[in-house]
Formats: sequence, structure tokens, C-alpha cells
Amino acid sequence: MSKLRWKGLCVVAVIAALGLLLAACGKEEKASPTVAATKPAAASPAATAPAAAPTATKPAGTPAAATSPAAAADPLKVRWDTFSPKMRELFEKNAPSTFKRPDPYKPIYGGVTRRGGSITTLGRNFVKMSNVTGWTIWGIVSGNLVAPQFGWGSDVSTGSGPPEGELAESWSSNKDGTEWTFKLRDNVFWQDKPPVNGRKVTGEDVKWYFETVKKEGWLAPEITDISSVEVPDPKTVVIKTSKPFPDMLSFLAAPTMAMAPKECYEKEADCMEKDPVGFGPFALKELKPTRVLLERNPKYPLKDQAGNPLPYLDGIEYIPIADAAALDANWRTGQVDWRLITDAPTYDAAKKGTPDLRLEFNGPTTTIALQGDWVVFNFEKKDAPWQDKRVRQALSLAIDRERNCDIATGGYCVMGSPINYGRDLGRPIDFSMKELQDLAPYYKYDPEKAKKLLADAGFPNGFTLDVQTGTSTKGMGAVEQWLEVFKDWEKIGVKVKHDANAEWSANLQKRTYPGIMGAGYALSGSRPYMQAYSLLHSKGAANFPGLNDPKLDAMLDEWRYLPLGSKERVDSSLKIFNYINEEMYRPTLWASPHWDIYQSWVINQLCAQPSCANVTMKAYTRTWLDPSVKGFPSDRKFEPRTKP
Repeated sequence: MSKLRWKGLCVVAVIAALGLLLAACGKEEKASPTVAATKPAAASPAATAPAAAPTATKPAGTPAAATSPAAAADPLKVRWDTFSPKMRELFEKNAPSTFKRPDPYKPIYGGVTRRGGSITTLGRNFVKMSNVTGWTIWGIVSGNLVAPQFGWGSDVSTGSGPPEGELAESWSSNKDGTEWTFKLRDNVFWQDKPPVNGRKVTGEDVKWYFETVKKEGWLAPEITDISSVEVPDPKTVVIKTSKPFPDMLSFLAAPTMAMAPKECYEKEADCMEKDPVGFGPFALKELKPTRVLLERNPKYPLKDQAGNPLPYLDGIEYIPIADAAALDANWRTGQVDWRLITDAPTYDAAKKGTPDLRLEFNGPTTTIALQGDWVVFNFEKKDAPWQDKRVRQALSLAIDRERNCDIATGGYCVMGSPINYGRDLGRPIDFSMKELQDLAPYYKYDPEKAKKLLADAGFPNGFTLDVQTGTSTKGMGAVEQWLEVFKDWEKIGVKVKHDANAEWSANLQKRTYPGIMGAGYALSGSRPYMQAYSLLHSKGAANFPGLNDPKLDAMLDEWRYLPLGSKERVDSSLKIFNYINEEMYRPTLWASPHWDIYQSWVINQLCAQPSCANVTMKAYTRTWLDPSVKGFPSDRKFEPRTKP
């Protein structure tokens, strides 16, 4: 975490709300106070695979990625400091049961878990499509060289620590991180269906996919430092880079680096998007408008920490239930095991009659940062008022975020980070409202100061602002929430001409929106630790608003190569964080929380990231159903097994 949410199927992949720094900005405001360097989270242990699997070697001389402090001891404790009182109360009452560990560890094999909700495009061409967020089965049908490591109970991982090998059984790098060697497992096969028909996965498959992504992928600018992919033998892949690649393992574990076979890609219309095939834990068996069914891949090579073959489930079924009342009825009768909740009243209603309901936060986290609602400026409008940073600062100061949060979500909002500040400091959640206001003064509500800034910028009587939003009525980007922002702006003399446009996502990417975009979005990409660069750098793949700030470019050029978890990277992140918050290139409003809830018979279904739809789909690999739990529907009964 999404983040990426169930209904966000067509949400744009990435957004940057940035601006040009012009010499004619006028008298500048006094610089904002520098954020004190927060003590980084404890470094993760060496990247090793679970005890039952072959060892994955930590690259020599490469600092380990920062992880959430004390995550193994209490996955929630480190989150509570960023929760509002209401959110903390909610989780204290309901979330701990999610992390209870069965003892002894004896999973149940069999059964089909069910998800209900909207279903549209299920396959995605991650090479060519820029809109790679939203729900897709690709991440669980296919596989990666390495993958986020998900455990259970006290072993739970948020996927931000060291990965586990999937296709690769071990890896290492040279001292400066410019050459990475991966040893491949000998027992990995493409699923037994056309066009690959169960053939073995080899190093040549890896080489072809990487070269195709670099040549044709929309995120190719992120991997210009990869100079070559070599295959000295069928079980060895060597990736060479022209400069240090500190986030190589995180990059390889990203959902967009789930590999496709060459045969599938060359038949794109019939395969990648309509009938995807991979080597992941589940294979697509049926794709119809009325049902999607995935079945267990019997040749999936991974095992759990106790040596049990994965996955445990016989299958995953997706049922399109768009109507909220119908979804609620299916939940109450136990016909669906999972629901995505976006507001407290709906959660309270779902809780009734389900005392052992399991809860997990599915909102903005450090895994997929920069998620939320933003004021996105179009900086190709060279004479626009927002080219002056005082106007941007004024628009931010005029927003009564606490009032709007109460109206939008009943007080359950959190704040997205303007850059992936949280990831570099090991934060599991972005910010509470108070935290961000304390760290960045232009997030405080101060309409009088906003009026003065407008007057100083030459707009004492305000101006008219063209704003385009989406048409959603719920969740991130909801029109009703933006209407409250418009009311705030009108109080300082800024009148809004509003265009609710169903094509806002395409307009954003083409920069055809008139002035400002009010956007709710979930960021994605191949390199989670490169997101700030992708969004903010003038050459960034996702710099849709058109930023060209040489000073910021220089900071990002240095930052991208700094070792993960190092003091240098932390200091650089803080420097960028302060700069962005002074310039107000991308004012954040709020991020609506989403909660994943599960029936009590669903064991070990973890959604520790904002996109259960993609990244944590792999968590289903370690999920099982317990039909002995009270309330399990009789028509869904199955014979539990102790082996696959």
C-alpha cells in the first residue's frame, strides 16, 4: 500500500505535482525550518531466504535496506504513532487478531477463497502500459526473480525488508553494486498452458524480458543505468550497471517486474491481457464477465518456513458484485471472504454479526508512497499565477484540512508524503495531519496569511482558477471532497471553474487539463525507491506536470545513487523533503484510509501494503481457510488436507 484500491482500477499510475522555479517569482518568503534528521530505522538483516529455502546472499558491500523498527515484535506498534485517535482505537480493537500465529504451524490445504467487487481489466501489459496500477491478477499468475517476503504471525513482513528468491535461489553483487549475479532455481516452469506449455524458465527468458522492458517499456528511463544482462549459462543471470544500483532487489521485486514469456508478449492481445501465463503460485483457469477463477500451480517451487509446499489454497475466485447492497449480503452469508472498506460507517455495518472479523490497513504506506489527493499544477502554463510559489503556498494555507477530513472520512485521514520520505526513514505509514503540519508550515490552516501571500504576489483580489477533477463520488479523488477545498479557496478570493471529467487520467498524462488537477491517485512503478526521481525530476518518466527545476534535479541526481539505509541517503531525503515543502510543488490534501477486512476463517491473509490488488496478491500464497470455524458456509465446505 495502493493504495491501489479495489475500485481504483483505472487510476493513473503515477502523478507529480511540481513546478518551474522562475526568476520572476518576486520576493521570496523566509525558508521553512529544516526538518531535524529522524533516527533511521534499524537496518534489515542480510538478505536471506527462509530457512527451508536455499540461501540468498546479501550483496557484498551493499548496505541493507531500512525496515520498520521492531516489525517482527509488533507490526502495529510502529504504526500507531501516525494514526489519529479514531484510527488507533479501531485497530486496537480489531487488528491484533490478524497477526495471531497458529501454533504449531500446520496449514490447511484445500478450499477456494472468494473476493467480491468490481472486475474490469484483469491482465495488464506491464511493459507498454503507463497505467499499471489498479487490480490485476498478473502479480500472482506470474513471478519475479525475487519477491517481497510475506510471513505470518510474528514473522509477518511488510514486503519492505529483504526479499526472498522466487526464480532466483541466491544472489550476490560486487563491492560497488554495479554487477549482480543471480543463480536460478532448476525447478521453475512456465504454467502448462499455451503458448509456453510448461517449458522450463531459463536465464534467456530473464534476459529477453529485461531487454524488452528497457527498449519498449514506459518506465525505461528508470533503468538507463542497466548496461547489460548476460547469461553465461542457463542457470545464471548477470546484470551489469553503469552506476551503483542500490535498490536492485527492491526493483526486481516490484509488481511491474513480474515476468512474461516471450511467446506471450508477442501475442499480447490474446495472452498478456486476456490469458496471462507465468510461473507464479496460481494459474488462470477461467476468465468470464461473471467469474474469474485461479487454480493452484502444482509446480510452484517455493515452500514456507516450515518446509510446506506453497500455496495452500486450491484456488481464488473473483465474483463481480458491483452493487454495495449485494456485496453486503454476500459478506453476511459468508459467500465472500474479503471486503475493502473506505469509510467508518460501512465498517461498523460490516462488523455487525462478524465479531471475529480481521482488519488490516490498506492505505498510503511507504511501500507505494505518494498516495492520496493532491493539487496538481500544470506548469506548461507559463504565465499562470501558480508559477509564483507564493500562490502555491497560499492555496495550501487556505485549505482547512482538518475540517475537510472530518467531512470526507469522519476524521480518519492520514497525509501522504510529498516524496518517499517515509520509505527512506523506515516509516510504515506516511504522516498524521498534525505531524505534517508541524514539519511543513504551509500545511497549516491560515487563510489570513494566504491572503497576504496572494497580495504580495500581485493578486490582492484573487483570480479565477480552472480545476479539473475526476467524477468519483467516493474514496480518493472524490468530487465532494474537492468541492470543500473550492469553498476554502473562495474565502481567499480564488474562484474555481470546475470541470468534473471522466477522462482526467488521460488528460493528466497528456497535460491537457486547463490549470490545476485535483487528483486522487496511487503511485506505481518498477523502482519503489526511485519514485521521487520519477515524479519530480525533469527527465522523470512520471513527471506529467512538467517540472524543470535544475536545483531539484541536482539533488535527485545525487540522491538516487546513495546506499539505502545510509545516513547520506537519509540526509538527502530530508533536504529534498524540506525543499519540496517550501516550494509547494505538490500540496497534499489527505489520503482516505482503506481497510481490508476478512472473515474469521481466513487465516494468514495479510495486506501490509497499500495495494492488496498487486503487490500483496502474493500474500495469498500463504493463506488458508479453516472450515471448522463457526459460520463457515455449509455450501462451501471442503475436505481439509495436510498436504497439497
